[in-house]
Amino acid sequence: MANFLKVLVKKRQELVDADAAFGGKTDAYVRMRILDADGETVAGPKETSVQNEGGANPEFNEEFLFEDLETPGSYTLKVTVLDKDSLLGIGALDVLAADDKLGSATLDLGTLSNTEDMVDKELIRSLPIHGKTSPVAISSQATDVAVLHRESLLVVYSLRLSAMANFLKVLVKSARNLKDADGALGGGTDAYVRMRILDADGNTVAGPKETTVKNECGANPEFNEEFIFEDLEAPGSYTLKVTVLDKDSLLSIGALDAFAADDKLGSATLDLGTLSNTEDMVDKELIIADGWFSDSTVNIAVRTCGGWGN
Repeated sequence: MANFLKVLVKKRQELVDADAAFGGKTDAYVRMRILDADGETVAGPKETSVQNEGGANPEFNEEFLFEDLETPGSYTLKVTVLDKDSLLGIGALDVLAADDKLGSATLDLGTLSNTEDMVDKELIRSLPIHGKTSPVAISSQATDVAVLHRESLLVVYSLRLSAMANFLKVLVKSARNLKDADGALGGGTDAYVRMRILDADGNTVAGPKETTVKNECGANPEFNEEFIFEDLEAPGSYTLKVTVLDKDSLLSIGALDAFAADDKLGSATLDLGTLSNTEDMVDKELIIADGWFSDSTVNIAVRTCGGWGN
């Protein structure tokens, strides 16, 4: 079934009056878009009706449906509140008037739970006027959008948490076309793979985990080693970083390996917000380094075990 997100816009509280004392009360409305990781609109915009003379605390209670979302766990819902302005108070000229932006907020869809229930979210809008903030209350319903709860700087805690711990299973299968970092006289490549899971700020939330070193393996080592990253709070908003390295020895003395800097042969990342909610292993070929004739790649398979994903 196609992924979709249902949003109920409920109310706004303590809106700033952008029209000032003689401009009448605020005529508020809400505009929503769904953005991808590059900030491009993938769904919307959708707008509520205008609450004429609604004042600082308008009520909306309008429901919207965003359909056919390919990888919702990697998307963001942007909510903007505006004040509808008229030109010289003439309704027919509204299209010529620039509406005042009263503030906006975002909701990382990777933080939502996979549930049929409506989940309340209170977003703190960043306001361009007087540096104030005010909350905006919405409810969201995600059906076939397998995403999980975490705390956000803009969002109050969800009312429903996932019932099971989230984990990711990774099978490191092989690497192909690795470059020889040691040169002609340095021996063959001693490759291994290191993995970490990173949050949106690039901080490590799980790992590192490493394969065994494949001594003198050449350009196409086979690994076939499985790893589990457990207790992931919000996996839909994380990234898996995969790095392939060449193990070096100092003066070819094994006891001195700790003092030798391993050569980095390349790295790649996988946005976990793009993964499917499935019990099956899903193959991924990641390019870790570009080549003149062929790229260096690492082949892995990942599995969300049906606990999260799109």
